[in-house]
Amino acid sequence: MKFLSGLIKRIEVIAFTLGFVAGIYMLTFFPARYFIRWHALTGTPEPVVKIISSNHMGEVIVRTLSNKKLTCNIYNEKSCWTEIDYDPWDIGKTLCFMEDCPDKNTVQMTKATGQAHSFGELSTIYSLHDDGIIYVKQTGFVYLPGYMMGAILGGFCASIGLIGKYLFLSMISFFRNRQQANRTS
Repeated sequence: MKFLSGLIKRIEVIAFTLGFVAGIYMLTFFPARYFIRWHALTGTPEPVVKIISSNHMGEVIVRTLSNKKLTCNIYNEKSCWTEIDYDPWDIGKTLCFMEDCPDKNTVQMTKATGQAHSFGELSTIYSLHDDGIIYVKQTGFVYLPGYMMGAILGGFCASIGLIGKYLFLSMISFFRNRQQANRTS
């Protein structure tokens, strides 16, 4: 019972915190799939030698050993690695140099940043390893309006928690009063 009363006292703080985090996630990072760790994309038909291009829509274009151009969209991995006709300028740059790479097997990294809205941005990092496998990871940055909307949603959740707390406490006191009235009659 002591745990329950302690939880009831802190329910607004818990509701605000959960609402704040949920608000920031829903408003900024909802399309993200690969936040926690690096994720290997499905295997290509042949080894990849270079990442040619990437964009903020989740697409990456690569060149294989036999000079084929393949594309994959990380939001639709079932149709991954379809051959396309793509002739870009070869101006790609490597984002990591020796010690800056996530590990010693990384050959090339590219980053695509897209601002989904004024609440924040979502970046997708593609990493080509020396075994020809492409790994993907997403990062994000929240702008001030994103934090403000998270706080508004957190406040809304806290007010719902506050109302729920008082309803719960009034129900408990109602049943206690009723039980005491039954004992005295």
